[in-house]
Amino acid sequence: MERQVENNVINNPVNIHQVCDVQFAISSKIVKSIKLELNSKGKLVVNIHGSSGSGKSGVAALVADRLNAFGIKTCLLNGDHYPRRIPIVNDAERLRVYREAGMTGLIDASLYSEKVQQILNHLMHDHQDANPDLSEKFKWIKIYQMSGRKALESYLGTSYEQDFHRVNQIIKGFKEGDRDVYLKHMGTSINDISFHKVSFEKTEVLILEWTHGNSQYLKGIDMSVLLHVTPKESLKNRLKRNRDSFIGSPFTDMVIDIERDQIYTELYKCHLIFDQVGNALSLKDVSLNRRAYG
Repeated sequence: MERQVENNVINNPVNIHQVCDVQFAISSKIVKSIKLELNSKGKLVVNIHGSSGSGKSGVAALVADRLNAFGIKTCLLNGDHYPRRIPIVNDAERLRVYREAGMTGLIDASLYSEKVQQILNHLMHDHQDANPDLSEKFKWIKIYQMSGRKALESYLGTSYEQDFHRVNQIIKGFKEGDRDVYLKHMGTSINDISFHKVSFEKTEVLILEWTHGNSQYLKGIDMSVLLHVTPKESLKNRLKRNRDSFIGSPFTDMVIDIERDQIYTELYKCHLIFDQVGNALSLKDVSLNRRAYG
């Protein structure tokens, strides 16, 4: 069942959220934990993170909406506004990093040739050069894919791709009592980048909603919430919302797989973990779930 929620949260780019009963249940548990934690701390920075399609936006909006309804002034900070490049340019840079490193790997392994490049050109055109199923047909492509992935791992979710410094400044300013802060808006066009002033006066909770919300590059997080999602669930949810480019393509799958690895590398820092039906999970539960479902 879906419900509509009015959300007057600061820096929330959407005013109406379609959310389901599971998200209501999860948000209730998070709000309860935040209220308990606030009893011992004057201000709280909470991240709500997870892989693409995990339901971060809906849950974060609900948590912020409910806290504000309780009289706990809350600001919702969307990390998707803090990459260093607009989406279409960043997507192109991800591909460049992967493909250039892949071809360099072939050169280093003495496997590169004009014929190989012609095959790659066709595969690139069809967005299939990251398809692992091609390793039987083209023996050299495994080297290409391994080299490309290694380079991609050094780019995705790092300071080369994301402006963690600016997000850390916002978190620091919030905790130190800055009254006003300029938050960034990044749209899909180079002409759609702007900053707007937001008041932190009397704000008690800052919620960071972001795939990279639990990153090693972030400082000052007080409570970390993971929305766990299996690859199959992620794909289903992404297909449903239909806002990503090349959903289900081999390269997109690789990107999401790398981001998942980064998320679960930082799993030990999580305070709360929920699955897609609203169950609270332990670190052991998630580890077992990952081995079973990826």
